[in-house]
Amino acid sequence: MRVYIGDGRVHIRRFVRQGRSYDLVFLDAFRGGYIPYHLTTKEFMELVRQLVGQEGSVAANLRPGFQSYHYQRRTMAAVFRNQWSYGQQGNICVVANSNPKPSTKQQLLETARRLQKEKGLSVDLAALVAEGASQNDYQTEGPILTDDYAPTELLRTIPKE
Repeated sequence: MRVYIGDGRVHIRRFVRQGRSYDLVFLDAFRGGYIPYHLTTKEFMELVRQLVGQEGSVAANLRPGFQSYHYQRRTMAAVFRNQWSYGQQGNICVVANSNPKPSTKQQLLETARRLQKEKGLSVDLAALVAEGASQNDYQTEGPILTDDYAPTELLRTIPKE
């Protein structure tokens, strides 16, 4: 597994221009308790989708306690066909992809075990998948985040309902 430190959007844009593709992109960027706005927008997620294609996935570490969570989930849903969330409190890992045939729980578990073994992940991915996933733990109706509209710092102050 390669970890890139720096502005994620710059790296992702460069990789797309270079024609690279990845099976999994993990997004875990916080600044002062919130995700920088330019890493939450539809335009950014579209770049990530180009990088992973239909077969790959994105996993994003999100904070569920505020309205920004609903906006981020709706934004991901606008770009990716499928998404699942893992975790209950604190941070939630949202996995999304555009595969026209969504994976079964057994397939997700097998993939998690394979990735765990191949990549030597410090997170027990298989245990997260085994615990179960939720697909609709957010308000599905409402605006999404775009490069022109992303008040993530403000949304971070409004508790999730």
